[in-house]
Amino acid sequence: MAAQGVPAVYPTLASALRGTLRERGARGLLAGLGLTLTEIIPYAGLQFGSYEALKAGLLARRGRGEAPLAAWERFGCGLLAGCAAKLALHPLDVAKKRMQVQGLARAASYGASVRAGAYRGAVHCLLSLARAEGAAGLYKGLLPNLLKAAPASGITFVAYEAITAAMKRHDVLCG
Repeated sequence: MAAQGVPAVYPTLASALRGTLRERGARGLLAGLGLTLTEIIPYAGLQFGSYEALKAGLLARRGRGEAPLAAWERFGCGLLAGCAAKLALHPLDVAKKRMQVQGLARAASYGASVRAGAYRGAVHCLLSLARAEGAAGLYKGLLPNLLKAAPASGITFVAYEAITAAMKRHDVLCG
């Protein structure tokens, strides 16, 4: 719905669903799913690994016997971890979105459409983007994505730590 621009080609979600099925078949509804699944595993690994490294660094600077991190410190570590993961994997997100919108009808005022079949897969998409738009093309939309992902990551880790601590207090977790 967001990629179609203004004026809307599809006025409702139902019309977008019907249009996608008509123009791209059932596979059109799953466009980008493989790349989404490929992206999420390293993203989560980088995010959690960065968070733990940042948290350990803060604790080490304090020395032994100091209090655990405050919620705002955990939020900061999570925010930075989300930034690190997003920076590393944003090109995959750009490729996923390009593959999802290829062949979709959209308003001319919204810019050129991505023609159907323009990309044969994720690697082809990334190489095509790099050739046509340079490195900057691989990082289009990074700022809005960071503004969304970084605070979400901070909140996620504050909640993660609170839930983990509560589970440990109630002997729900082993160890």
